[in-house]
Amino acid sequence: MKQKRIVVWHEFDGQGDTSIQVLEERCAAFSALGHGEIVPEVMNISALRERLAKIHQGGEAPDIAFVPADMLSLQDQALLSPLDPWTVQAAMAKEQWASMQLNGRQLGVPLLRGNHLVMFYNRELLAQPPASWEAIQALATGLQQAGITPLAADCRDAYWFIPFLTAHQGWVLEQGEPALYREQTQQTLAFLQQQLADGVLASQQGATQLLDEFIAGRSAAIICGEWIFNYLAQQMGDRLAVAGLPTLHDQPMVSMTSTIGFVYPGHSLQGPNREQILSFTHFMLNDESQRRWVSEVQRWPVNQRVIDQQMQTASPARRTILALRQQCRPIPLERIMFDVWYAIDVGLARFFDKRCDAREAAAFMQVCARNQIGSQLAALI
Repeated sequence: MKQKRIVVWHEFDGQGDTSIQVLEERCAAFSALGHGEIVPEVMNISALRERLAKIHQGGEAPDIAFVPADMLSLQDQALLSPLDPWTVQAAMAKEQWASMQLNGRQLGVPLLRGNHLVMFYNRELLAQPPASWEAIQALATGLQQAGITPLAADCRDAYWFIPFLTAHQGWVLEQGEPALYREQTQQTLAFLQQQLADGVLASQQGATQLLDEFIAGRSAAIICGEWIFNYLAQQMGDRLAVAGLPTLHDQPMVSMTSTIGFVYPGHSLQGPNREQILSFTHFMLNDESQRRWVSEVQRWPVNQRVIDQQMQTASPARRTILALRQQCRPIPLERIMFDVWYAIDVGLARFFDKRCDAREAAAFMQVCARNQIGSQLAALI
């Protein structure tokens, strides 16, 4: 009898995204058991978000999507199937399960934890990681004279914007509503603009230029996601080190964090492939599958037994990455976040393209998010 075909959508952000190696290997391993053919389909994060948002209009739907927890905000557009958490047993803490709950409904199954921003630095260029922005500024002149960028980040990306915003005591929501037209947002934009002008900070595309320049030794440090550690370690070896984000005006730069896991679009758990979908989910939560995230691509799973085992032999850098997660703030899951992310991205582009000033950019972000422009555009694509 022909195996049922289970399609899994997953983001893929270029050569630095080594997580796809584990997903593809695990899909092949499960398929070999004869319980169903698991077919991964990869795309960039923007395409993944847009395709999920179109499902309620009759768009194509996978059986499973492997996504960050904040994509639960697409529950209506993507027609996500809820499930009883007891349907899938796993060695994870209650707070891990809760990370993929929205309004009391379990809408996903966490597989990985982390997804937070850290500072990677080059040991050959920096003897110690700069703990404050003032320390970065003090190092800047000497590094610039040597043709080296002191610090780089993807300043046009909303996720990278968050630590700078939190250091100015801002946040994206207030009582569940967009809170972008605030003095803190304007201050953050003005700060970034000045640091870029001074050459202390460089804005580089996160999946390509940011990594290439750092690996080549042309950037002393970068702000990037923990998910890229494995690729950087492969490319840089002993030159690579990890540290927390620097303080800014004596305030911490706080990254968001989330789990990453399976959701079930197009009401797939109510369809004919339910048993195969749940069987594959169980498979991805077993100790062997969870262990492979650590051993092969150095990501941290949700299975606490595996974490406890791996911590005994983990490198200092990997221990640091896991510890830094405790300093982060959980990513909001409210439905409006789909529009908040879109609004910040578009507002940053307008600001850095010099089409508006900081006040106008903050106002634009607020109006765009409040009026759900991102959702309206997604419905038209």
